[in-house]
Amino acid sequence: MMKRILVMFLVMFVLMFAATAGYTFSQCRDADKNALEAYDRAWSEAGEKGDRAALMNIYADDYVSMPEMTNRTQAI
Repeated sequence: MMKRILVMFLVMFVLMFAATAGYTFSQCRDADKNALEAYDRAWSEAGEKGDRAALMNIYADDYVSMPEMTNRTQAI
């Protein structure tokens, strides 16, 4: 019985490791990283300037922040 539990535990551990290994050991490419940084800068600048048109494109139609439950219109 103990052997069976140990084998089941090991199988579950291996499956969990295999499922998360791709996420754990991967990194963004430099192009993706640069694109995300540029997007973040554009978002920050739009927020600072109060650029409503840019913020409308950034926030999703169904955006809701937690825990305040602020929607897209209120956030902009």
